[in-house]
Amino acid sequence: MPSVRQREARRGGTTPTLRRLFLSAMLLAFALFSGFADARPRLAVLEAAGAGGGGADIVVAKDGSGDYTSIKDALGAAKSGTASRYFVILVKAGVYNEQAVLPASLRFIGLVGEKGAKISASNYAGQSNLNDCSTFQLLASDVVVSNIIFENAHGPGEQGGDQDQAVAVKVSGTRVAFYGCSFLGYQDTLYALSGLQYYKNCVIQGRVDFVFGDAKALFHNCQFHLVYWGGGYFAQSRQKGEDTGFVVLGGSLSPLGKGPIKPGYLARSWGKYSTTIFINTFFAAGSVRAEGWGYVGGNKRMHHVTFAAYGCYGPGYNTTGWDDNAVILTAAEAAPYSSISYVNQGGWIADPNTLVRGVGGKVNNGGGGGNGAKGVAGKGPAQNATPVAPTPPPQPAASGAGNSKKNKRQRHKQNNN
Repeated sequence: MPSVRQREARRGGTTPTLRRLFLSAMLLAFALFSGFADARPRLAVLEAAGAGGGGADIVVAKDGSGDYTSIKDALGAAKSGTASRYFVILVKAGVYNEQAVLPASLRFIGLVGEKGAKISASNYAGQSNLNDCSTFQLLASDVVVSNIIFENAHGPGEQGGDQDQAVAVKVSGTRVAFYGCSFLGYQDTLYALSGLQYYKNCVIQGRVDFVFGDAKALFHNCQFHLVYWGGGYFAQSRQKGEDTGFVVLGGSLSPLGKGPIKPGYLARSWGKYSTTIFINTFFAAGSVRAEGWGYVGGNKRMHHVTFAAYGCYGPGYNTTGWDDNAVILTAAEAAPYSSISYVNQGGWIADPNTLVRGVGGKVNNGGGGGNGAKGVAGKGPAQNATPVAPTPPPQPAASGAGNSKKNKRQRHKQNNN
């Protein structure tokens, strides 16, 4: 069935291509006149998309007003862009009940959602495998995604088991950035498998190891919500000699929902050299187990983990009972993890406000979850604001116990060399 755009073109009206060219030219002229244009060409990624999607290369709309009614079909028709002009797909508001794959053969793709754009499915690994149960698989490199809710609505133990792996998003491309997105699920919500990944102002929620994988990833001012009962937030799988790890910069950890929710591990070691670091992160009451950190199988003496924190605060932040492999970093030790330079090799990360100008509004830079996502399957309160927290206190000088932990971490680094 032809879309509204196609029908207009057949009637002799202004074609989508001509509209895109006109809007792009107007935007470029305005940018040059006002001094808005950025020297980095990749910031043209989404500028040309135009208000209402008139300049997007493909528009997805459930009501048939776009080029496609499904995200899967739109991705199947997508083409690679360039570093100076990404191929832009605009997803209009609505719930798209489907699974979709952005293939590794594509590069320089912009995927932008209007407020309320959501892709949802209900699958678990027991039905197929860990990859195929994903609601969305992002296998491509050089991709920017903004303002989209990704959900795997399969609940905990729905097949009679104690836990079911149910991935909302799998990311295996490199130089992939998410702004103002939400990732909703229970176990294994976000599979950050590999490559360089950047998440800003996102909401991520789950129950067990709900951010896992072997990527080098920075989570910048993101909200992490523990639902149902607490297994753990992260399970990073770094192996010897790899330059990978998860860094949480700012943002918050908190339980979500009504009824008793057991606190969770900050991270569990999915690999012997598992690396997870928290910098200036707010810990809500009831968010973290007393021991702080855990291990996935085997004797912890066989692990050479990097479990670390600096400048964290809040009623749930108490290091007294933490695992003896965990360390409190000094300011100098925390510095390499305290900015986007941790993952920004080559300067590939662009300003999100510029990236999404004219496409469904600007990304919300003030808090997490610019798309205002609700809880899994509509449960839980709205997630469009970071919990109110005081300014982080100055980091205290390391105590004797801290120095002991620091020395232990240094031995782990030596073992990794």
